[in-house]
Amino acid sequence: MNRWVLYLLLSLSIGCSSAQKEQIRGNASAEKSVYCGCLIFMDDVYKEEDLNYALQFQPDTLLRSWYRWGEPTDAKQYSKRKDIIDHASSRGVSVGGGASLSFVNDRDLARQDFDRSWLSVDISGNAINKNGKKFATLSAPGFRSYLVKSIINQVRIGIKEIHLGESNGEIHFDDWSLGLKGDSGFIQWVKNKYVGKDQDWWIRRYGPLGEKISQDKTVDRDDFVNLSEAFWENFINDWGKQGSWEGINKEGDSAFLAYLYLQNLDSFLKELKHELKAAGFNDFSIDVWGFAKWMPLMTNQPDAYMSSPPDERWGFNWARDADFDLKRNHNRIKGIMAEQIKSVKTVPVIYMIDHPKPFEDFKNLSDDKQAEITEYFARLTQELGANFVFRAYGNERSLLGAKTTDKIKSICWQRKPNYCPAGL
Repeated sequence: MNRWVLYLLLSLSIGCSSAQKEQIRGNASAEKSVYCGCLIFMDDVYKEEDLNYALQFQPDTLLRSWYRWGEPTDAKQYSKRKDIIDHASSRGVSVGGGASLSFVNDRDLARQDFDRSWLSVDISGNAINKNGKKFATLSAPGFRSYLVKSIINQVRIGIKEIHLGESNGEIHFDDWSLGLKGDSGFIQWVKNKYVGKDQDWWIRRYGPLGEKISQDKTVDRDDFVNLSEAFWENFINDWGKQGSWEGINKEGDSAFLAYLYLQNLDSFLKELKHELKAAGFNDFSIDVWGFAKWMPLMTNQPDAYMSSPPDERWGFNWARDADFDLKRNHNRIKGIMAEQIKSVKTVPVIYMIDHPKPFEDFKNLSDDKQAEITEYFARLTQELGANFVFRAYGNERSLLGAKTTDKIKSICWQRKPNYCPAGL
């Protein structure tokens, strides 16, 4: 028997149960989806050198590899990347892009079409600044439109996959979130939550702010700023914990933030899809980051969900501990991932070792350990009916060792051309 035929047969049998093989065959009709086959992520592919490096893995899609982290520099403008798209397409490779739905930079702020009222602010109205970084709020319809235009610019060049990240990142107390503007903020939500309560109850709960809300009087920012400690505590209990991905309060109950996050992302997905189709684009796929209980409740669902495998958030220290035993923790890791996949029903799920955590630790492990972990999650995601994105390490290529490189190439070769996650 020809040795290459033998290698093919052995490769397809390693790590694949009969059920897995059936899944691969069963999803072959979705072969053209950007979520099928070998998925590679490489930071900001904008030079031929970057593309050539990624092509060694024979990818089907370079997922989210044109991710917009604020307005790009002149050298990285999407209009200058058409040759990259053409080259990738000639090799049968789709290129993915997308955007942070939160982060903005000085180039954004300098644009005439950027409104500083969109900036995320604290309760006093001061712009949030974390380590020199600024953020805008997806609660602002104008900011959503601004982002939609930037994503359409990517699609015009040939982007096929759109990744949306940080959908609820750094949303604080902007006018739209508070309800001082628009009709979907906290003021409107809390009135509906406590509908039927009399004026005395509102005053006991929120003081002068409560009196205004109960009488449908105009509320301004100072009404929130001047809340006493007790009234502020009630407000935060209704609002939710800042930074909570689930939008819960300290008691663990769903709070206003869960409603806000749902409304914001649902609105953005609806608006983005509408504008793309209005511009004549139909060949695109949209994925969002993370799992939260409010996400499956959205009317406008993405084409896929993406997340890191269970890591330190669940007590699994595989990214830092060279002695971490994946086999010993296998059942719990598998159970968590199975529940995540089940939670989004029929929408495909894609896993990748994301940055900054856990990738910043993972990349410093030995080549042997990186290869072991890479293979483990690649096999497990396939067993569960998901897909896995392999990292090409971007500007830190020296940290991608020979064994891990060969492992990625081997598994990618096995997945081409017809492995697809469930839901396609």
